[in-house]
Amino acid sequence: MNGYVQTTCPRCGNAAWGHPMQAVPCNSCGQHVPPMAQPQGWAPAPGMGSFGAAPGMAMQQQAPQQQAPQQQAPQQQWGAPPPVAGYPPPGVAGFGTPAPGFAAPQQAAPQAAGAPSMGVNLPYGIKLPINIGGKHMKLKIIGGVILAIAVAIGGVIFKKTRTPKGMLSYSSLGLDKGKPDADKAWASLAKDATKWKKDAFLWSVNFQAVRADGTVDIGKGAEVVYTSPSASASHAKSVRSDSVRKYGLNASGVKPSKYGWNDVIDDLESHPEPTCKIKDVVALLNKQGLTGTKTVRITFDPKFADFYAWHVIGTDPKIDALFGWSDCQPIK
Repeated sequence: MNGYVQTTCPRCGNAAWGHPMQAVPCNSCGQHVPPMAQPQGWAPAPGMGSFGAAPGMAMQQQAPQQQAPQQQAPQQQWGAPPPVAGYPPPGVAGFGTPAPGFAAPQQAAPQAAGAPSMGVNLPYGIKLPINIGGKHMKLKIIGGVILAIAVAIGGVIFKKTRTPKGMLSYSSLGLDKGKPDADKAWASLAKDATKWKKDAFLWSVNFQAVRADGTVDIGKGAEVVYTSPSASASHAKSVRSDSVRKYGLNASGVKPSKYGWNDVIDDLESHPEPTCKIKDVVALLNKQGLTGTKTVRITFDPKFADFYAWHVIGTDPKIDALFGWSDCQPIK
């Protein structure tokens, strides 16, 4: 036995532990119980077990002359007394509070199921979770940074190539965005125009700069117009206000715009399909000096023409002429 015996606390009267050589704090109130070898007006409670001598005490009493008195060990080396049986009572508040010097052992916080993580905010609202810790932490961070850069660059490219809302993309029309074919440009818009109005047909073409290979320089200005004969002939101004559909070609795409006639336009008839295409006209102009990056203006507008013909205007080569739709022959 280690010398501890059960007794009562002189302060609170609850069961406590005593020791023959040192004061022991009460488990209930923290009051130190004096050493049992020097009682101070108190006695163990009835029924409490008596205490015995600490190991080595009998030998010291029998032969004190042979051995120097053992130095009393500091209190902190004795350790905490064993728990008192039945104390504190279950469910009673205030019992079981550790006395000063006998701090209760702290329980380790439960370990999280997974390693802690941090979120890396990427462009466009994307969040990249990265687990913190582990031997691959450095590689994870480097990979996250590389991914963030890649997403940012990809977002910029996507933003530049994306067709703005309300516009038609060149790819949807089967056109080359950088150099749309002049003939395909006006012909490919027929599908969208007939979705707008079932009876829509080509009304006019105005390409400010057509190259020698038959492609349009959209940076100089390009417009194709379709109209609806039924809406044009309506006496309701609200209907006529949406009887003309203009398509503007620019670097971002093709933008449809709503227009209409101020007056009622009766008996509009669709134009015949030109057998002489724009590419045929520029092929003839190649022989007159239209080569390389040189351009000419090519238009068709029935309001300003007496013939179904392509009107070509240019300074190099210098030209201002009409080429018939049926045979590409110049009209004088």
